[in-house]
Amino acid sequence: FPVTIRAELVASLHQDCITTRFYKGTDRLVDSYSAFFDNTRSQSTRLGDYLTSRGITDLFFAGVATEYCVLYSALDAIDLGFNVFIIKDACRAINRHPLDESQALETITKKGGKLVSSQVFGSVAT
Repeated sequence: FPVTIRAELVASLHQDCITTRFYKGTDRLVDSYSAFFDNTRSQSTRLGDYLTSRGITDLFFAGVATEYCVLYSALDAIDLGFNVFIIKDACRAINRHPLDESQALETITKKGGKLVSSQVFGSVAT
């Protein structure tokens, strides 16, 4: 199995504000699509507990791949009681099959997640 050696955050990221890190995919034998649990749900990243302990109720998801990491993270977040919003235009699918992305988004919305656009947030200063 390939192992990522010294995976690092990009140097331009202001890391002085980072107080906690959450790791996923730490078991080489078990996939880990969700930000909250591995695929067998035997290992938790503790992210859900961390967010709950800070009174966070709304989660906004962006990323790749829509039908894998975004999907499973969103479903787990809903199961954990969070309000889930998918920033649709900030996600990308692999689409191994033509309908993978639309089916993933439909699964999320049927479970209670909501689709939003990045336009809702206006411009972001750099």
